[in-house]
Amino acid sequence: MRTTEFCVSGRHEQIRVYDQRKPNVLVNFYQPPTRPKSSVHATCAVYNWDGSEILGTYTDDTIYLFDQNCEPGQYIHKYRGHRNMATIKGVNFFGPKSEFIVSGSDCGNLYFWESNTEAIVQWVLADDKRVCFLQTVLYQKFQKRQSSM
Repeated sequence: MRTTEFCVSGRHEQIRVYDQRKPNVLVNFYQPPTRPKSSVHATCAVYNWDGSEILGTYTDDTIYLFDQNCEPGQYIHKYRGHRNMATIKGVNFFGPKSEFIVSGSDCGNLYFWESNTEAIVQWVLADDKRVCFLQTVLYQKFQKRQSSM
C-alpha cells in the first residue's frame, strides 16, 4: 500500500494520482479507451482495500478497474449495466478485500458486481429517481470497533 498517494477525478477523462509529499507532481494517470470527441469524464475514483487498484466511474460510459501497471487506455475489468448520464455518480468497493463493486444509477437502482467476473450479482431499487453517492463501511475499522465493545 502506498500510503502517501491520493487519486483525483473530475472534469477530465483521466484519474490522476499524486503523492502528498510532492502534490504538484503527477505520479500516474488512468483513463478508459479514448473515443473521438469524447465528453467522458471521471466522476469518482477510489482505491481498493490494499491500494493496489483504482476504480473509476465515467459519465456517458461505465465503470473501469485499473491496477498500478495499466497503461493509458488499458484496464483490468469493466463493469456494465448502470446509467451515469444525468448526475455525478459515485462508485465503491464492498467487502473486506474488495470482492464486490457497488454503484448507484440514473434509473434509481443500486448495483453490485462481483469484482473478478464483472457479473451483476444483485440490484436493488434504492430511489424513485437516481442514486448518486454511496459509502461502504470500512471493514477493518468496523472489525476493530466491534472487538473493542
